[in-house]
Amino acid sequence: DHRIVANIDLAPTFVDFAGSPVPSTMDGISLVPLLRDANIDGRDSILIEHWPTEEGLGSRIPEFYVVRTSDWKYVEYVTGEKELYDLQNDPYELNNLAGDEQYQALMAELKAKLDELKAQ
Repeated sequence: DHRIVANIDLAPTFVDFAGSPVPSTMDGISLVPLLRDANIDGRDSILIEHWPTEEGLGSRIPEFYVVRTSDWKYVEYVTGEKELYDLQNDPYELNNLAGDEQYQALMAELKAKLDELKAQ
């Protein structure tokens, strides 16, 4: 199943399975409709965020924000660095396309989507 889901979807799913309404303030979406109907597409993208921890490995990774779609992953670090990966042709994310001029329009589109998700 290639639909985009995340761990933030677990709590709303459990609430939904329990028969209670999912509060609109709860992060994530219920996966119950996706589990019941394989033809439902679900979300088209998801926000991934990282904030450094005070110690350990997480302290060495700068803050970053990601928008992931089924085909692309666009990353912005607070340092100004950017990454773009073609997940269909480069699933291991070995070739950063952010510096390639032919992808600038796509990056602008993904940045707009990232900004939209961050605002939510």
